[in-house]
Formats: sequence, structure tokens, C-alpha cells
Amino acid sequence: MKIALSIAGYDPSAGAGILSDIKVFSSMGVYGFGVTTAITAQNSTDLTVVSPISSSMVIRQLELLFADFHIDAIKIGMVASKSNIISITRFIRDIGFSGPIVLDPIIVSSTGSSIMDPISVRTLIKEMIPISTVVTPNLREASVICEMIVKDTESMMEAARRIHNMGARYVVVKGGHLKDDATDILYDGEEFIKISSKRISKEVHGTGCHFSAAIAANLASSMDIYESVRGAKSFMDELFARWIFKPGRGMYYFIDHR
Repeated sequence: MKIALSIAGYDPSAGAGILSDIKVFSSMGVYGFGVTTAITAQNSTDLTVVSPISSSMVIRQLELLFADFHIDAIKIGMVASKSNIISITRFIRDIGFSGPIVLDPIIVSSTGSSIMDPISVRTLIKEMIPISTVVTPNLREASVICEMIVKDTESMMEAARRIHNMGARYVVVKGGHLKDDATDILYDGEEFIKISSKRISKEVHGTGCHFSAAIAANLASSMDIYESVRGAKSFMDELFARWIFKPGRGMYYFIDHR
């Protein structure tokens, strides 16, 4: 069985972060590991505390996993601190990891609150984007990374171009916050590919984590980037069609009722 590793934060509500990623990996037939970078206090509407784990502890988790298993793909989510960014990047470079890396840059929370300070964002751009196979920012994250307003298809393409120039091999700018259809832009350095689906009217906690984890699972299963992104988009559509919404305070969770 293929193995995918999530390097991310712990969300006790399991709507996002490591718990969410491992559920996605499992549902796609990939075995999931998780290295925790931060403990958070959050639910479907509020993220109130992010407590980073020391970089030495993060690296110890990584060392033990890579000493024991062959890992086929890595998904990086919330890294929480500048020291974690530097340490994780150095570890991945030092071991010569050659598999695909999906970077979901968790910079801004679903409620719009900043998670990373400007210095950490600059460090992420300098250190982590260049080692990534694909970077998957949403509109808010792309705006912060590119220091521009990203709000429509044209600005999404410009943001994708800029992030590609920062060193990412591929970029997927997620359009879930667009006013109309949820159109994602995949850029490979030469061509822009639009992948559209019907936009869900409700705010749903953790969809970005689900999507990037699905890409990582597909890449771990030896799909190419185009199959992986389209497959992840189809996976998200299937989730919306198969699962029910459980109302929270303004946001919604997916509850599998099979």
C-alpha cells in the first residue's frame, strides 16, 4: 500500500489538519501518517489558539518515520513557525526525498484571521515553495504570498505565474471563494488549465485541506499532476454529493452517513 505523510497542525474537531488529511488518505486507498507541527484550539467557526510544537520535536517525528517506512508523498499544511519551516525544509533536502510534495500554505484561517506572521510567510516563500511539487493556495493565501489582490480568474492566473516563478513546479490557485462557479487554476509554467465545479453556497471548514490531501493521495498512487488535480476535484464533488451537512454556528461539517 502507498503511504502519504501529512505534516500539519492538529485540529481537535477533525475538520482540518492532520486528522482530516488521514481520513482523506484512507478513503482514497492510501495509508496516512501524520507529523504534528502545532496544537490548535478550534471548531467549525473559530480558531482561537495555535501553539507551535518545537522544531526539534517535529524533526524527531520525521526522523523516526523515515527511518522505518518508505513514504510516497508528503502533504505540508500548517507549519506554524519560522523555525519549523526551516527545519522541515532542511530535513527534506538532507534525506534527498524525491517524491511529490504538496504544499497547502495555511496562512489565513477560514474566518480571515492571520495564522502566520510576515517573517514566517517570507520564510515559507524562500524555503518551502522551491521544494514543492505543487502549491495550492486559496484566494486569500495567494493574495498574501503575491502581495496583490486575488479575486477573479485573471488575478488567479497572475498569482499562479508569480508563485511558479518562486520555484514551485506546479501551482493550483483554488477558486472556492469566487462569487460564481468554483474554478481552480492549474499552472504548469506554460499552460493555464481551468477546472470548474459548482460552488457550494455554505462555508465549509477544511475543504482546502481535503482537496490538497486528495492531490497528495493521487500523487502517492503514481498519477501525474493533471490526473491528480482533476481527480481531487472530482473527489470533492463526490463528497458534497454523498455527505450531509450538519449545521454549526454558521459553518458546516461533512458527516459520512453511509
